[in-house]
Amino acid sequence: FTLIHESDKATVKKMLSSPLWGTLTNCHSELRLYNKQNMRFEYYDCSCKSVLGKDLTPQKLFFSLKNINKEQECRTAIEDCNRQLQIVTQAADVLVWNYDTEKWIFTLFTNEDAGHKLFKLSELSNYVHKDDQQTLMSIIDIIQSKRDRSFNVEMRMNIDKLKNEWRYCSMNGIPCKYDGKGNVTTYSGYLKDITDLYKLKHKLKKANEKAFQVENLRNAFVANVSHNIRTPLNAIIGFTQLLESCNTAEERAQFIEIILDNNNKLLHYIDNLIEISSIQSGYFKIENSEVNICEIINDIYTRYCTRMNLGVTLHKITPFQNFSVAFDRHWMDKITALTVESAIEIAESGSITLGFNGTTEGVEIYCHVEGVCNNTQINQSITDYENSRDINYRSDSAIGIGICKAIADKVNGSFTVENSSNETTEFIINIPCRILDVSAN
Repeated sequence: FTLIHESDKATVKKMLSSPLWGTLTNCHSELRLYNKQNMRFEYYDCSCKSVLGKDLTPQKLFFSLKNINKEQECRTAIEDCNRQLQIVTQAADVLVWNYDTEKWIFTLFTNEDAGHKLFKLSELSNYVHKDDQQTLMSIIDIIQSKRDRSFNVEMRMNIDKLKNEWRYCSMNGIPCKYDGKGNVTTYSGYLKDITDLYKLKHKLKKANEKAFQVENLRNAFVANVSHNIRTPLNAIIGFTQLLESCNTAEERAQFIEIILDNNNKLLHYIDNLIEISSIQSGYFKIENSEVNICEIINDIYTRYCTRMNLGVTLHKITPFQNFSVAFDRHWMDKITALTVESAIEIAESGSITLGFNGTTEGVEIYCHVEGVCNNTQINQSITDYENSRDINYRSDSAIGIGICKAIADKVNGSFTVENSSNETTEFIINIPCRILDVSAN
């Protein structure tokens, strides 16, 4: 009894009492016995068997001992590894899983008190978002075919049904055990919640896109600087210098008028240049408000009726007293004004008629040119825009065409120029929008 570990003496007494009292004929237990050769306690597998006499009382007891110290050390090492693995998985916020290809059982080891979840591979789809089922099927195909292949995918999963929340997860897996034929019998891996990382990547992507847009805006602006800036600027500088040598008040007034006219042209071109550069770089926003198309037509008419070329007149047609739509007033005024400016540039003689029509989708604004027209520049501007989505800004009308088409494209509308002959040209803009109020004349 002196060789038995103090903690195991009660177990030995119980083993001996059971055969002696005839309650059991076979007993088995693991004990720690002192090994004099190694001078330490070691684990032994101890079996006790009793031989019964004719009166069914124990006559003899047979004992067998097997040293299992190495097996016990292995079990202890495995337990230590499991505890360390649990600490690591908790710190890394990952869940370890195993899949048995023979039993078709998927085991998910959680960090909760429950320990782990067991379910069949077919049931795994209940935890995966419907839009990510195809990704899951690619994993199931690898596992069911027992291929010697690792995988790493990202899916939206709802592991905790109590929270009922879809989370972005990274699922990694590798083959771990094989049968005699080389087929995989066990896959192991881990699940990691990457929702926060996914959101961070999304924010970073948006920040990069914004930085890219800013760079595009800068490049577009620099690339679009043409002689339309240099020409009026040179005129302003030149005639400003000539003011000192003016001999009469009439000549001085004429030079000042030229300077002011070129100054307005320069400001107008820079304004349009900034507008289209912003649109092309992604800085385009529609802020809907109530816009009365009749007021837009009347304002544009008043603004341009006195600026017609010699021999050209401007007319307007407003079929309604009030025609209000939900759209951005700035952009509606802009495209209408630019359409009239383009018409003025090509009209050499005749008339220009500005008007609009209500449509099932919104509003159609048109500018009809009747008379002798120079369509070469307009047609070239449209061709350049449709071929490359970028324009060689050689004239103010070209950049105006670019803005009108860009805005129409952004709102899924259309901008067209119809040339039936050298004496008839029509600009048509279709803008999809919600009609708010209509009052007839």
